[in-house]
Amino acid sequence: RTVMGSWWFFMLIIISSYTANFAAFLTSERMAIPVESAEDLAMQTKIKYGCLQGGSTMTFFQQNSKVPTYQKMWAFMSTLEPSPFNTTVEEGIERVLTSNDS
Repeated sequence: RTVMGSWWFFMLIIISSYTANFAAFLTSERMAIPVESAEDLAMQTKIKYGCLQGGSTMTFFQQNSKVPTYQKMWAFMSTLEPSPFNTTVEEGIERVLTSNDS
């Protein structure tokens, strides 16, 4: 009797966990624009991105890139207002945290 009671209690917990996770999965908000690669990021304009002013990433996009995807990303970054180039990493983090873009 104790073993059966323990088994039913264990199954109740498992089924409750499954139901709760399934409900959370169905109601969770998905990204409107899923980004899985640099090409995906370059093809959209809703998500804004930038890099560190004068950093190696900026130099890569600005001067060294021969790949059309990266050239398109540089063109997008260089035309954004306000400028997406930050002088410090902390400034970039603060911009992301205080951004009202969803």
